[in-house]
Amino acid sequence: MALAAMAEFSREEAEGSLTRVAVRGRGTDPSRRARSGSYVIAQCSEGCRVAIRDFDMSNKLHVGLPGIPDGPDYDLDGGPPGAGRRLEAETSPAKKPKSGAGGEQVSMDALRALLNEQSVALLQAQQTQIDGALQAFEVRQSGRLDVIEQRLVSHTRVQTDLHTGLQDLQDRVAKLEHTQRTAPKVVSESDRGPNRKHTLVFGGWESSTRRAILLQQLQQALQGLSLTSSLDMDPFCTGARRSVALCAFKKRPNEEDMDVRSRMFHVLQTVNSSMVTIEGAPRPLWCSVSKSPEERGRASLAAVIRKVVIRLAPHRQQDLDLEYKTGRAWIREDQLCGMKGTPEEEVRSARVVTTKAGEGWIDEKTLSKWVDSHIDEVPTEKGSWFKVRHLERRVELWIGTMHLTPGAPVAQFEHEVHDLLQGLPKNAHRVVIMGDVNTPFTWNRDVDGVSAVCKEGKGNILHKALVERDLRMGTPSLEQLATPTSRPRQEGRQGTCIDVMASKHVRLDSWYIHEDSYQTIGNDHELCEACLLVDEKRHFPRHVTGPRVWTGGVQQISFLDQEGIEQLARQCTKPATGHGYKDSDEVKQAFREAKRRGTAVLWKKALKMRSEARKQWELARLHRAGQGEWHSFKALKPRREEGWDVGFADAQQGDPHAAVHEHLTEVYQGPEDVTPVQAWEGDVRAFTVEELRVGVQQMKRGKAVGTDLTSTELLLGVMEVPGGEGHLLEWYNRILVTGAIPARWNQPILIMLPKMRAPRKARDLRPIAMGSSVSKLFSRMLLNRSLSLICPQTYAQCSGPGRQTSDFLYTVIRLFELTREWGNPLAVFKLDLAKAFDSVDRQMLLDRLESRIGAGPEMVCWRGLLKGTVGELQTPWGNSSVPMHRGIKQGAVESPVFFAYIAELALADTIHKFCWRNMNPLFPDLPPEEMMYMDDGMLWNGQLSVVQSRAQQLSSEFATYGLRMNPKKCQLYVSPKVVGNSILLEGVTVTASPQLEVMGLSLRVGVSMYELMAPAMTRARSKFWDLKHIFRSKGFMKNRARVMERVVGGTALWFICCVPPDKATMTSLNATQLQLMVWLLRFAKGPNEPWEDFRKRSFRGARAALHSAGLERWSTLWLRRYWRFAGHRVRTSLSDHPPISCDFEHFRTLPWWIHQQSLPQKQGIRHKGHHFPRLTILERGMDHVAGHPWRVHAHDRKRWRSLEDAWVAHMDVPWSSGRQLSIGDL
Repeated sequence: MALAAMAEFSREEAEGSLTRVAVRGRGTDPSRRARSGSYVIAQCSEGCRVAIRDFDMSNKLHVGLPGIPDGPDYDLDGGPPGAGRRLEAETSPAKKPKSGAGGEQVSMDALRALLNEQSVALLQAQQTQIDGALQAFEVRQSGRLDVIEQRLVSHTRVQTDLHTGLQDLQDRVAKLEHTQRTAPKVVSESDRGPNRKHTLVFGGWESSTRRAILLQQLQQALQGLSLTSSLDMDPFCTGARRSVALCAFKKRPNEEDMDVRSRMFHVLQTVNSSMVTIEGAPRPLWCSVSKSPEERGRASLAAVIRKVVIRLAPHRQQDLDLEYKTGRAWIREDQLCGMKGTPEEEVRSARVVTTKAGEGWIDEKTLSKWVDSHIDEVPTEKGSWFKVRHLERRVELWIGTMHLTPGAPVAQFEHEVHDLLQGLPKNAHRVVIMGDVNTPFTWNRDVDGVSAVCKEGKGNILHKALVERDLRMGTPSLEQLATPTSRPRQEGRQGTCIDVMASKHVRLDSWYIHEDSYQTIGNDHELCEACLLVDEKRHFPRHVTGPRVWTGGVQQISFLDQEGIEQLARQCTKPATGHGYKDSDEVKQAFREAKRRGTAVLWKKALKMRSEARKQWELARLHRAGQGEWHSFKALKPRREEGWDVGFADAQQGDPHAAVHEHLTEVYQGPEDVTPVQAWEGDVRAFTVEELRVGVQQMKRGKAVGTDLTSTELLLGVMEVPGGEGHLLEWYNRILVTGAIPARWNQPILIMLPKMRAPRKARDLRPIAMGSSVSKLFSRMLLNRSLSLICPQTYAQCSGPGRQTSDFLYTVIRLFELTREWGNPLAVFKLDLAKAFDSVDRQMLLDRLESRIGAGPEMVCWRGLLKGTVGELQTPWGNSSVPMHRGIKQGAVESPVFFAYIAELALADTIHKFCWRNMNPLFPDLPPEEMMYMDDGMLWNGQLSVVQSRAQQLSSEFATYGLRMNPKKCQLYVSPKVVGNSILLEGVTVTASPQLEVMGLSLRVGVSMYELMAPAMTRARSKFWDLKHIFRSKGFMKNRARVMERVVGGTALWFICCVPPDKATMTSLNATQLQLMVWLLRFAKGPNEPWEDFRKRSFRGARAALHSAGLERWSTLWLRRYWRFAGHRVRTSLSDHPPISCDFEHFRTLPWWIHQQSLPQKQGIRHKGHHFPRLTILERGMDHVAGHPWRVHAHDRKRWRSLEDAWVAHMDVPWSSGRQLSIGDL
């Protein structure tokens, strides 16, 4: 409305000074207003000023609104800067100075005189004001009368023109009637109305645009394009408000029809190519030849099909054929639309549409199939299921609606629920259902979040049915937990939440209840809105890190360097072939035929063949996995950590990749070593062929590759090519001599792995480096030379050559058992290093390495390998580069050895520096009270103060190597006899826990062996059900049982060699194994069979199957592993540096106890109370088998192994109770 008012300027106003005015109106594109350009003021025929903006950058014409010049509007925008202040300065009277303190005295006469003077002044001012107002009023009225007179004159002229026009029209009608009477002519539909063949249509405006504005803007555009000379008459509109204008063309003197068409096409091409922008219009100005309504109606059918195909399936444009004149369209051999008539025979349920040319039809079903947007509907008794597909991505979603009967009995309600959910296809992946269930729910908030709570039995039925189909109920926001979704119309009734939603395999972002929306929609329910998120894979460049295989192709190798080895990696290796499904030749041929002929029948046949072939392949793969084919078994294993990135991304405020990048940048931040590596100037011992071959044999195959794509398979292939092994060795020796490490070797790919099931912060992720394989081989050869010097030199480190996890576990279990038997107080501190591998001070590490292995070319190469490292961070959300100025690469060959060496050095230096051996020990004859396994460590003593001081001292020593203890992850355990229950570490209080968690085991003083093994049995059962589709598949039972033994047994019994055997625990372990066999054999209980009989029958059958498969019971396996590890512990006493498990093995043995008992009462050591002598009984059993003392015989490896069966026979529990008389008695 403002624009219309501003457009009406008088002629006199138009003749005034030109002013730049900025036109602002609804619908104006902000991007167009933002462009810079020059303003030109044009004079229109009516005398109005119109601003035409000519863009300098693009030379495009811009048409403003009529009567509104471009430039700032001071009336609308508040005037130019400072205008208000100037006006105020001009109109406000000047301030008068304040009068002084002194003056004449005021009398009554003076006051009267002053009042008279003021009265006269006021009367004069009022008279002057009234006179001025009257004069101004007379001037305004005179002006208005002049305007009215001018308008009357103008109306008289218009009336005269109308009268003349009507007279002319009457004459033309009379001539037309005379012509029709004398020469009748049949007029076709296409010739009705104006001459369409010589008429142009101009458009681009919004619908219902005022005719005056439309024609004015069009006139200015044509003038700006210099096209007015090509027109024969002014454009016109057929109504008061339109979106298009028409312009007819006529023959000029000495013109032919072709000349008229040439002028028309000149105007058409000029307008369309100029892209004239129109103020307030959604599109640029366009022009086309006018068509009759019938022609436009027929063309609209084909145009609709074209728009649908372009929008939903642009790849189908090549198969699309259009006929605008007839209104028909085809995709391949299928006709999709047509006019009138009956559709083709194969077209069923075509939709009839009405056009300006009459009735037409569109085959929606066939069209939806071609554009992949077919909607499937599955109606049910109380709802429907719809299958929809995303418009831009191939994501399918099943959406369900429901409205259950209010007040229905429980039986009817249950029937409706199951009928509704049975309509959902079993293969539906992403599912959302929402509706009115007419049973109330409430919401309970606890530690795990918000959960739905049923308020009556019918709600339990619904909830159970949803859970059985893996549908999770959505919950509203915390602010709307008490918001009802129903608004009863009856007075006195309160609303409840009877509208629910549930989803599967989609993430619920929010479920919002629009409060008071029932008043708008006229219902007794609130409007509920659920926002769901579908995971989308972001596309960004990623490094190819998959395993590669050697393909060959090179006949001779004459030189090798980093560039050459990378070229060989690209040319002579390729990504390893996967073991996934591949179409057979028959299936491939079926698809070729379907693509060639393009019929629906052939496509269905090909897809059916592929579905059946894939089903057979999956059954065969399942069979192979059950028989022990490990790549098939690995492919069928559930991926527990899959999807962690979704929850992690949701927990971040911004870009999750940026969060990870910033975290790693902070972790690896440190002083950059810019000192150039100097080559070794002394003698160099070159690598030999034997060293190269040993290093290659130590590398693993089928591993991920780094940025240079080199792999173990490449190295093996190169060594087989003539000249390959020699030049590879020469290249490594060249690097050893010069110390020039290729830059690619220090550019590992950093992959983030979760430390826990559902990480939420960047510190919950662990970076793993995937580097160059040629770099790994070189590092392995260097490490083999230095390994003897940096391997564990003390008892404390349980990681390294000749050490294992079992040494660590056996020591801590033995410590708790000794404390229980001898009644000593025990305080154990389990330390944890924060970002251990990533925080090591490289300079300190290199200095300690050099002090151990000495200066030389190997040390120069180690400095080069740890210098200038830049990690290529690759996350599910992007890529970036992270400078790594400190730490050692996790995943590198040398990383575990270097870190174990540093941890051992720090612990040994602390023991020597602070004189730990001078403190009171827990056991007087057992000095070791500390041990390490990589970045995990243990400190123990009988006094809590000693443990605290040692922990603080060790923490300060670790700090010199760049390492820091994490008090939040450290653990403290104290036995009941210890005074106190907490220590202070780096200002943080570490409180004691009731038990100590060590590598998945829960330890405390007095723990039974059954309690120690119970978690292992639980893990075994869970592992079985995770892989039940493999273990319970069809196939040979013996092979499946062996696979189960290897997988489940490895999960549950990996630490069993460290635990002292116990008969009750062995019986329980065997029962767990038999239960797994019962599940594997798929025994089922009979209809009338009692549970006791079923258990007896199934367990007897499981024992028979276990024996038939040649598998040992878990109790037997436990005894064998304990016997073998006991011999190993004894034999480590002969090594140069025995581990701490050897010290504990020889501490307070049975011979020592017998000697103590022989001493007088006050000289020998005695127990402090009654106890169960588990360790003594175990040693007596071993003496019974091997002879006293058994440790002497353990040094003879062969004899010790020959006594293993006797040990099992002596200690193992019986197979059964003996009540089963024969195998056939099942």
